[in-house]
Order: sequence, then structure tokens, then C-alpha cells
Amino acid sequence: MLVCNAGLIVPGSVGTFDPDVLSTQVDVMLSCPIQLMNAAVPGMRARGRGRLLATVSMGGIISLPGSATYSAAKSGLRAFLTALSAELAGSGVRVSGVYPSGVDTPMLRFEARHGGSMLNFVGKVFTVPEVVAAYEKALTGKRLEVYLPYSDSITTRLANFVPGTANRVIPLFERFARRGHARFLARIDAEEAQTTA
Repeated sequence: MLVCNAGLIVPGSVGTFDPDVLSTQVDVMLSCPIQLMNAAVPGMRARGRGRLLATVSMGGIISLPGSATYSAAKSGLRAFLTALSAELAGSGVRVSGVYPSGVDTPMLRFEARHGGSMLNFVGKVFTVPEVVAAYEKALTGKRLEVYLPYSDSITTRLANFVPGTANRVIPLFERFARRGHARFLARIDAEEAQTTA
């Protein structure tokens, strides 16, 4: 089994980044998983079994303004997993991507405080154990894509059919998300204040 879970995000607008920052994000979230899976496939195929899993993101389905490179890398990873799954059909090697919405990690906390996408806070912010449960579902099931939550996937996949329309409704979703963002900041500030007290 191979699990590709590394993620990296540097929020900001296109045109403001050092080229190395852009390259590093693409390397961590797209190039490295491709290289790792490329290396793992021959042995798995020879054994006639194996699991290739990756944490993608809802940001790989619907683009996140202010995190364009992150969305591009995750969208590319989604396309790679889909093609790889087709290539490995009948081999005994299964491919799955896990697509969480916002997850309470150091990365999301950094985003929350440094201009990350408000879309992370439209709904519930999930815990790492909830993502682990989604991975367990991916391991025991046969789905190519496992969503957390499934309801968010419906909205994002529908919006993705017409990207220009999705871009017009994003400001509406961001307005709803501001309350969730404020609640998240208040909660993590309180937790961190308790830890340092």
C-alpha cells in the first residue's frame, strides 16, 4: 500500500509569488505522488494486488481563488488517479483518492490566519480522525473517489461542470464562510491560549 498525503499551501494571488514557491507546491502535491506511484506500480502489478491512495481535496474539484497553485496541483492529481485507475483495471491494484473539505491541521490554521480560501469554512471543519475514517472507507471499498462530506462533493462537482458559473457563485459561498472562519479562529485561539496558560 502506498499513501500520498503530503500537502503544502502558500495563499496569495498569482503574480505575487517567487517561482520557487509555485514549483515547490506543484512538486509536493503533484510531481512527487506521480513519481512515487510510478515506482510502486510495477511491484504491485507483479504481485497482482496493491492499494494506491492519495489525499486530494475538494480544492481539486472546485478551484480556490487565492490558492490557484494548490487547486491546479490537486486537480492534476485527480486526473492522474483517474487515468491510473483505468490503466490498472483488472490488475488487482486499486486506486483511490480521498477528498476532504477543510481539515483542522497546521496547514488550515496557517491558511485561516494568512488569507487562505474562505471556501474551507463553508461547512464543518473536519478532524484528522474523520479523514482517517474516510481512508478506512477507501481501503475497504472500491470507489475511486471518497468524499468528506459527500454533500459537499455534490455541490462542487455540479459547479465544476460550468467553471465560469462556479466563479460567479464563489463570492456568495465566501460570504457564508466568513462566519465559519470567525468561529474556527475563535476556537483555535482559545485552544492555543489554554495550551500556553
